[in-house]
Amino acid sequence: MTVWEVAIKHSLHVSVTDVQTSIASMLAKLLPITFEHLEIFGDLPIFADHRDPFDRMLIAQAISEDLTIVSADTRFEKYKKLRVLWD
Repeated sequence: MTVWEVAIKHSLHVSVTDVQTSIASMLAKLLPITFEHLEIFGDLPIFADHRDPFDRMLIAQAISEDLTIVSADTRFEKYKKLRVLWD
């Protein structure tokens, strides 16, 4: 989802190559978007101050895969099943 967001939001001045290099340096792996992720995405509550579809898909993926999100975005605490490691 992160790579897709960067590709769409050219104004971020971050290239796909930059993201690929960062992911590799963290020894992280990309998750494909699955139908289960989409189902959880569709079931997430929509908050007036947090409608970003990219964040919401990352949240859905983390819930589905039982992963922890690392973020300083305090709006993530609204999602009850989500584990967040605050930066």
